[in-house]
Amino acid sequence: MAKPSKNSGLFVGRMIGDTLRTIDDYSYPSDYYAGEGAFNYIVTYSEVQFLTAEATLIKSGAAAAEPIYKAAVTNHMQKLGVVPGDIDTYLASRGSLTAGNALQRIMEEKSIANFLNEENFTDWRRTGFPLLTKVLGAESDMPRRLLYPQSEILTNPQPQQKAVLTDRVWWDAQ
Repeated sequence: MAKPSKNSGLFVGRMIGDTLRTIDDYSYPSDYYAGEGAFNYIVTYSEVQFLTAEATLIKSGAAAAEPIYKAAVTNHMQKLGVVPGDIDTYLASRGSLTAGNALQRIMEEKSIANFLNEENFTDWRRTGFPLLTKVLGAESDMPRRLLYPQSEILTNPQPQQKAVLTDRVWWDAQ
């Protein structure tokens, strides 16, 4: 959820490398996410439902995971104030979960529900979903890890601290 830019009233983003105009030329997160009274969720009910859907997919298959997945999407959209008819239309447009698409669909919707949550980075590295591509003008490949802080490198030097952003951590096998 974003606010339209103050200058044009339109939803406007900026490409990396473009010359920055004034701040009021661009869209920013809405008050739901960035307002003075915005909540800072650690774990939401819809996130728990997506985790349950993923676990059910692994253990029992796509058909068993589908009602949990749909409940997670519905819960998140209701939290945002989407009307029930629009939720049903959206879910119908996404189709049913199958063995071939279930993990991707679950992770895509979880990523939407976890907007601005750092867990999305771990989920992407763990599953490869949602599918991401390098943005135009990016100066490196997709980052795969966070680097150790300089204070840690200075006081506790270890060989793995020489890693770069694009190195994979031990469990990142995608």
